[in-house]
Amino acid sequence: MSKILEQMPDLGGPAQPSLAPTTDIGMMARFITAANVPPAGNNFEQWKDARFETALDTLSNETDPAIIQASYRAANERLVGDPPWLYIVHDMNPRAFSKRVHGFVPRSPG
Repeated sequence: MSKILEQMPDLGGPAQPSLAPTTDIGMMARFITAANVPPAGNNFEQWKDARFETALDTLSNETDPAIIQASYRAANERLVGDPPWLYIVHDMNPRAFSKRVHGFVPRSPG
């Protein structure tokens, strides 16, 4: 885990990034590991889960793709089974940001 934490830049504040913390291992380590409970880091939920921590420790040291995949799966299962926060946003207004997308009509919110 320390290898992951050493590679993460300091963002200079407690603001959550636009990237969900569950999208990559670095974000998981920054926002939802027990070692990062304030004042040491950004785990403001103070969420701690031993099985999640074990999966992240394996990810930070493993090179075997099959074991890495299994560890990602285990970490994700813990996030789903015992989430550190309540997911309350469900984006009903998808947007397209590419000139290559044609024929897309946004759904009206009503």
